[in-house]
Amino acid sequence: MNHFFYFKILMIISLMILFVTIVLAGESHFEELKRFSASQAQQGVAVDDKFVYVIGTREIGKYEKETGKLVAEWKEASDGLILHLDSGVILKDRLYCAHSNYPALPMTSSVEIWDTKNLHHLDSHSFGIQWGSCTWIDRFDGSWWAVFANYDQFQTALSKDNRWTTLVKFNDEWQPLASWVFPEKVLALMKPMSNSGGSWGPDKLLYGTGHDKREIYTFQIPEKGSTLQLQEIISFTCPGQGIAWDRLLPTRLYGIDREKKEVVVSKLIPAKPIRRRGNFQSETAGREELERFAQTYSNKTEWEARAEQIREGILKGAKLSPLPQRCPLNPISHSKRVYDGYSVENVAFESLPGFYVAGNLYRPEGMKPPFAAILCPHGHFKDGRFRPDHQLRCATLARMGAMVFAYDLAGWGESTQFENYSFPESHQTFPEAVALITWNSMRVIDFLTSLKEVDSQRIGVTGASGGGTQTFLVAALDERVAVSVPTVMVSAHFFGGCNCESGMPIHLSDNHFTNNVEIAALMAPRPQLLISCGGDWTKNTPNVEFPYIQHIYQFYEKENQVENVHFANEGHDYGYTKRIPAYQFLAKHLKLDINRVTSADGTIDEKPVVIEDSSQMIVFDKNHPWPKSAVKAVKW
Repeated sequence: MNHFFYFKILMIISLMILFVTIVLAGESHFEELKRFSASQAQQGVAVDDKFVYVIGTREIGKYEKETGKLVAEWKEASDGLILHLDSGVILKDRLYCAHSNYPALPMTSSVEIWDTKNLHHLDSHSFGIQWGSCTWIDRFDGSWWAVFANYDQFQTALSKDNRWTTLVKFNDEWQPLASWVFPEKVLALMKPMSNSGGSWGPDKLLYGTGHDKREIYTFQIPEKGSTLQLQEIISFTCPGQGIAWDRLLPTRLYGIDREKKEVVVSKLIPAKPIRRRGNFQSETAGREELERFAQTYSNKTEWEARAEQIREGILKGAKLSPLPQRCPLNPISHSKRVYDGYSVENVAFESLPGFYVAGNLYRPEGMKPPFAAILCPHGHFKDGRFRPDHQLRCATLARMGAMVFAYDLAGWGESTQFENYSFPESHQTFPEAVALITWNSMRVIDFLTSLKEVDSQRIGVTGASGGGTQTFLVAALDERVAVSVPTVMVSAHFFGGCNCESGMPIHLSDNHFTNNVEIAALMAPRPQLLISCGGDWTKNTPNVEFPYIQHIYQFYEKENQVENVHFANEGHDYGYTKRIPAYQFLAKHLKLDINRVTSADGTIDEKPVVIEDSSQMIVFDKNHPWPKSAVKAVKW
């Protein structure tokens, strides 16, 4: 009986442990990675690409991130004006630190600035007597952010307790733009002190600490009102104080253990994967992010090490590592139509066992092989590959001497092998859309290079919008792509708003952090043309994205291999004016005969192209049914 009783107790305890484990598995948590000693570990930290800046009350130590070796330090003189530093942040080559006169009254605050190379004090911005004691500052989404703490210990003197602690957003001139207070629940946990550390996380949440509790609080800016919205309370190794995210490996959070005088490096394990999606950040933030990325390399060797890290991160984030086994293509082709200088036929092949990629193959007529081959993924435009301007592009390239394949993105056109196959539901809700479409594009290359008429050394790809995303993705991951023309898509601040572009963590993981500009730069040194316009998220390309990519091409002494054509007064499309430079660039680098489509007046003539009805272009109909091997729903 006693044995049975103890057995029941043991089972109950086991079930409780299992329950707690399951609950915790669905919550965010931190995993400690390493520690190193730092005598300055009193107040907070700041981090750049190679160093950790450990901030004491009146001193700063610069340490190597990898080894923990002290390489420089700064100390205030005994009679100096720096009284109480707190946490800091790096922007370019400057260290910005929060500073106050704590614990003196009345409370005053300032921002103190050092150069990161030698830790020479450079400048100061005073807030005077305003909100309280400045405990941390951060740079996020193109603005400055700072918290001004108030404390229960000064309630009698100032008639303010910690409830007066304030988060303030500033512009570049430190003029206040907006401010918020903290939830009373969190302030009660911080009593009698206040918010000591803060840093904006990779998930766009504000992470904050108290003075001595081993907890981190995450907040969102509220849509209404003036109180920050508490999202989660996460256990943390460090007992409060200043924290700083590593902006180049943004799941890494740095903090301090002031009792042990140690810097603590932890890794965020989020409850859900962090996806950089849509208008994820401001234009200013995108530009500053590229500046931080550029600090991580200074030559070809260093860039190629970063490039390999990015590629591996994309492949793992898209569940393409390892790549799926290449099944037989089993191509289907029928209904060839011959027109002036080109032909069209309806084609499908298996990219995965039982899953078919459907499209149209445009062939040159009246020319001798071997031919270049061009992939033409369509974008998020009505009618997809059947769209008239898509047909014009494909047929004109074929008339110039290229084999061109226009194919459906997942969930479009004839890509119906999903549980819900009506557009846009399947395309936007299929979680692994970016993986499937990218794999399909790789298999398109397999299909095209299997044709005896195709020169496998002359493979190009071009598309706009979502097709532009697919253009730079497949070019980045498949070295068989010789020429790339991504159109109206390469942006430092926009990440695509669809699962086929950003539905999987291809931009951020434990070991990589990037944006679409760097993904496009993985094409280097192969020829690439960026086509941009003033009416969408590529409006800054001539001044932001293109110079960044061109700088990388310079490492290969191939800066003339990358070009940008910008249409400041045009919008988001792949219209005639944008197709012209694409034709010229592809003709130049794929050795196509542009004279075959050039009128006597020197303009590109698309009039011979016959615009077909979609009923002519579909692969599967009553006369050509789906193969018996076709699966009803694809699983990645």
